[in-house]
Amino acid sequence: MRCLILNACYSQIQADEIARHIPFVIGMNDSISDKAAIAFSVGFYKAIGSGKTIDKAFKFACVELQLENIPEEHIPILHQKKL
Repeated sequence: MRCLILNACYSQIQADEIARHIPFVIGMNDSISDKAAIAFSVGFYKAIGSGKTIDKAFKFACVELQLENIPEEHIPILHQKKL
């Protein structure tokens, strides 16, 4: 596994711990609405499906939230594996 998305509210702490074992983990640093969580996932997987890197797919997914006028683009946090 290269990337895990914890698309649940307040999952940043878990994501930080999991990032010790998996190269990329995305967690949420606050409460996130269902609409935002779904839009983020759709944007992320669209970018991955078109061949973007995980970093770029994460950024694309945050922009997807902005494009849909969902003011929660600051909630997803990308964690990278700690050495």
